[in-house]
Amino acid sequence: MKNNATLITIPKLTFRYGTDADEVFFHNKLLEGKDNGYLGFHGVEVDIFKNNKYKVSIVVLADDKLAGFTILSSDDLVGFDYIDEIYILKEFRRNGIGTKLLEFAEDYCKKNWNGKGIDLYTLDNDPMELIVKKAGFKFSGYYKKKGFRHGKLYGQKRWFKLYE
Repeated sequence: MKNNATLITIPKLTFRYGTDADEVFFHNKLLEGKDNGYLGFHGVEVDIFKNNKYKVSIVVLADDKLAGFTILSSDDLVGFDYIDEIYILKEFRRNGIGTKLLEFAEDYCKKNWNGKGIDLYTLDNDPMELIVKKAGFKFSGYYKKKGFRHGKLYGQKRWFKLYE
């Protein structure tokens, strides 16, 4: 028997370039312990991207609230674009925002750079793996065999996708 319960609500999403204030916001979320997992945005000065046409920070807002970010780069010598970081705050997960941010990142790279594909890494057992697989990325092996993060043993998985 079905009821009228809402299964999922996808908020209105806005994508824009990241700022130093965004970096501070995400860094503080990690320091306050209000979010778990790896938060690679910390320590990155977003202003360094302003004059670099091969590196960009993009944030996603859900209903005008900061929900996540991605850092993208391109390497003309290698011929690949990279999703250096992609992160959704815990309270915004499982709403399709990570999928939309990944799609936006891929489209941005295709339109603005000359790579023949896109590359990214996930940690072992990262929920992002499901999104990455669904988006058509292929697993290409471990980047680092094992390491420690937050006192736990982990491995990094490398994924790639060739542009169509």
